[in-house]
Amino acid sequence: MPPAIRISIVLALSIFALSSCAAAPVAVEKPAVVLNKRIVDAPSFDAPAHRESHGSTRWFYTCSPYFRFVPIEKEHGSFQNGTVRIKIRINSLKVQLGLAITILLTRTADAKVEEHELGHTKICTRIYDTAEKAARETGAHLIGKTYEGYGSSDESAVDSAVAKAGEDFCKEYRKGTNDLANAVSAAYDDICNEGGKTTVYSAAVDEAFQRCAPKH
Repeated sequence: MPPAIRISIVLALSIFALSSCAAAPVAVEKPAVVLNKRIVDAPSFDAPAHRESHGSTRWFYTCSPYFRFVPIEKEHGSFQNGTVRIKIRINSLKVQLGLAITILLTRTADAKVEEHELGHTKICTRIYDTAEKAARETGAHLIGKTYEGYGSSDESAVDSAVAKAGEDFCKEYRKGTNDLANAVSAAYDDICNEGGKTTVYSAAVDEAFQRCAPKH
């Protein structure tokens, strides 16, 4: 069958700041995966060369960190990025994670197409199984770190500093979730498209993870 288009959506970044108070250093909320399957006349692909494909899977990992912090420095003056400079120290954070997967199948897709797409679902959910651990480890590295922000007011300067903390968190978290899902899924497609062999999709998923395992 023609290779399915892989459509991965970059990790969503939502950042919220909370005033400092006693809390666990890193708290994680990890709801169940949201899985949808849609039957369509034709999957919507950006690349015309692949419009003959009968299936596609889209995954969307989300990450919303809520930070608790204390301001440790504030300065008013004339700066390149505003009139207020504020430095904050991260005391704790709460992270809301999520994973939404949508499988698109054409009305003419056969069982092999669906089975292939379910392989991508297994890849994404297996990675999501370890997402809480990844989030806790990533968050632990931010505790005690300081971030500097600039703005036209105290509030906007704090927002700038918190945004930098959020970018740091999600950039690192993305490596073990969205980026890994992209790499393993690409390896999985390569394995399934290798000629001369019958594909066992569960075995192909395992082999794809092995190909993407860190080299020591």
